[in-house]
Amino acid sequence: MAAHSFLEKISVGKKILILFLFLILIGVGYYFVLHRDKNQQLENERQAFTRLVREEKDWLERKKNYMQDVEELNRKKERQREQIRILPPEQEMSSFLNDLDNLAGLAGLDIKLIEPRSEQGAGFYAKIPVRLVLHGRFHQISKFFYSIGKLERIINIENIEFTNVSEEGTDVKITSKVTATTFRALEKTSPNRPAPPAAGG
Repeated sequence: MAAHSFLEKISVGKKILILFLFLILIGVGYYFVLHRDKNQQLENERQAFTRLVREEKDWLERKKNYMQDVEELNRKKERQREQIRILPPEQEMSSFLNDLDNLAGLAGLDIKLIEPRSEQGAGFYAKIPVRLVLHGRFHQISKFFYSIGKLERIINIENIEFTNVSEEGTDVKITSKVTATTFRALEKTSPNRPAPPAAGG
């Protein structure tokens, strides 16, 4: 009753002012109770999103670097395999002699002699000479030399001699003495050291 009589005594203008102040208090309370919490939650979510974007960027960069490292490693392995095919670390004489025999057979040549010579050291690689005596037509010998130049392994044909030209029916055949020299690596190559001789020399 006292509050009711108090309100009756207040003028309309003051009543409106009191109502306005009351609404302001409700608004301020709403801001502090609800709106500020929502803003803080939104800010936290923004920060979390920014962190995730940064982590994704870092992960993509690490993935890119990893893939580049894998590609470089694969390139190095392939170069190493290629180097081993060209300049193996072992003599691999059986493989070398088989290659010579197969190529001679494909060219139609007869190999009269295969005589391995002593290995000769030459810096970071060693020479492995084999003396051959071949018998056949001139173009067959030329085909044999050409086929050797196509092999991955370095093989040089040196000291070529043609002897004993003979007629066999309608064919003219010759005997050729040559040295087929291949190489093997003695130790890891160094950029300051000379490269091994090219094939077919």
